[in-house]
Amino acid sequence: MSDLILDDISKSISEWNRQAVSGKIFEIESDSVSMALLIVQNMNISTKTDVFVYLCALNLLNAAIKTPEFKHTLSYSTIKTNAGRLIREIDNLKEASITYYYNQEEGCLYIKVEDVIFSFHQVPQTPEILKASFSKPIQWPGIRLQKIAQQIFNEITNLVNLALNENITMNCEPDFKEAQIESLKKQISDAYDQAPYWKDGWKRFASMGSKTLKQTCITLGYTSIRNAIECILKDNYVFKKGDTSKHEPPLLIMATPHKVDQVDVNTTPHLIADEFNKQPKIEGKIKPYKVRNLYRELTNSSTDKLGWIKVKDLMSGVGWNGSVTDFAKLYGLQLNKSSNVTMARISNISRYEILDDIYFAPTNSYPSNLAKLKRLALDEPWEENEKSNGLLDNYLCYTYARIKEEGKIALSENGLCGCWNTGLVDFRYKPIFCYMTRRSTTERWVFQGFCIDGENLGKVMANNIANLPSRALYFSDDNILFEPDISKLSVDYDHIITEHPSRLPEEWIRRALDGSAERLANETVSQYDDRIGKMISSDEGASNYLQTSLEQAIKISLMRCEWNYKTAIPYYDPNSKNIGWFLPLCIRSKDGLVPFAALVVTKQSSGRYQGQTIYKLSWAYRCARLVCRPDSDWLSPSAPTEDEIE
Repeated sequence: MSDLILDDISKSISEWNRQAVSGKIFEIESDSVSMALLIVQNMNISTKTDVFVYLCALNLLNAAIKTPEFKHTLSYSTIKTNAGRLIREIDNLKEASITYYYNQEEGCLYIKVEDVIFSFHQVPQTPEILKASFSKPIQWPGIRLQKIAQQIFNEITNLVNLALNENITMNCEPDFKEAQIESLKKQISDAYDQAPYWKDGWKRFASMGSKTLKQTCITLGYTSIRNAIECILKDNYVFKKGDTSKHEPPLLIMATPHKVDQVDVNTTPHLIADEFNKQPKIEGKIKPYKVRNLYRELTNSSTDKLGWIKVKDLMSGVGWNGSVTDFAKLYGLQLNKSSNVTMARISNISRYEILDDIYFAPTNSYPSNLAKLKRLALDEPWEENEKSNGLLDNYLCYTYARIKEEGKIALSENGLCGCWNTGLVDFRYKPIFCYMTRRSTTERWVFQGFCIDGENLGKVMANNIANLPSRALYFSDDNILFEPDISKLSVDYDHIITEHPSRLPEEWIRRALDGSAERLANETVSQYDDRIGKMISSDEGASNYLQTSLEQAIKISLMRCEWNYKTAIPYYDPNSKNIGWFLPLCIRSKDGLVPFAALVVTKQSSGRYQGQTIYKLSWAYRCARLVCRPDSDWLSPSAPTEDEIE
């Protein structure tokens, strides 16, 4: 929309403010809140007026959320997050009459359009927001725009009414909108019906979530799936908060024929109870953390460095009476049959350390704080396949496990406050800490937030903890460099070639076995490795060809390390707790030498090096990232997989 002159609006704001100071109340209108949500969620920003309209909408929502009518239907995240996002849009406009400033002491973002100044407290500290702290300071003029939010919004929407529809993608006719609402109701009902029961007729609310359903809710002006349910289906469902300290789901939902205010959330309606009783039941009700704790005890007493234990020992130790298959599925175990004894393993046991030790409240959940940490930290690709922040999750959990192992959780004098160094930094390369508190030294930690020393929550941390901890370490200064000497390197060729042929290039396997290397339909990786491995073991020619090809690839890798010592990338394996290096293994293609895997090398007590196995590149990146962000021309976070590391 074309730019407007805001002089008249500025004069009106002064008059409305005078009236508000005199005691006049400008009530928030429901229709205006709906329009403001549409603007915030759908508006394209291309002019100064667009920015002003957007700010007026945010200001109205910020005022509305503080009222009883809207405090349960609006979300602060919608307001604060979009206030921060607006900084990027403003930068793209390069409009001199629009300025911004973030006051770190106040924790407040100021945005000035001509003479009108909007303010937003407690916005997420993204790199854009922190950058705004270096802008020219903006002094608050003393006019509380939230008190007159409705009048400002009315004025600006009246002025731009004809052009507004051009910039808002959602502009439905009433009948069409009603039809969409009915369609949404059906989607919610279907999502509920498909969600599995948890217990006593309750279902995990998270199991109803999907990107499609959430997007539909947002498109229709709701802030979330729950917000939509509470607005259009409040008589059909009841919610209950779970106790996450007892490993219950953070939010539960139940269908009910009664109104919410008539439902006793501690009882189950007869209809639902009958339906629940039809669901298949699994023997045993063991808390996941109890299974993990016993697993730790068993593996600590075991000589198996890879963490394999007898599944029967684990089942009997926690009192499980059901089947091995159900047990493994429910608690995320790998199974492996060896000598007629079924072994089990939690391959990423360290993954659970942070969640077992630190309580994240439902309103301050672990996933939401991962997203906050990503925004606070120096920019880095943390996605894994379609899993948002998957690599960051992996990094943080394993880093915490290492921090615990090194005893680097710093405590206050009374032991009720603690913090640890995440190993990540912000755009100024300042370390990011995790700050925690607890009511007594025998209780779990309660997560408070990620912070920078001396800033916002970091002030509280600095007031309580005298000596801030260093980051996790994996190498000493004298053993971080790899010596590329072929005479000092031994390689377990038999393990690599016959036990894990799936990690070798398909081209090699095909040449070695004359085209018999194709993976069969429905064949798992382990089944393929077993079948192809036996074929290679019984074929001396195939074995020799693969070993020669692998030897040549390793020789080239060592020459590359000699040319550039940074080629060998240090790593830490959190499962075996081994440290070592990754060396690139390449295959020739039309694009030259292309890496297909990483050779895992460890240093022996004799001073020699041992090539233990090979990892897929995605596995290698996960392990390498724990030590530091790889500055590499061959190893990157691209194409991560969910395959197991063995």
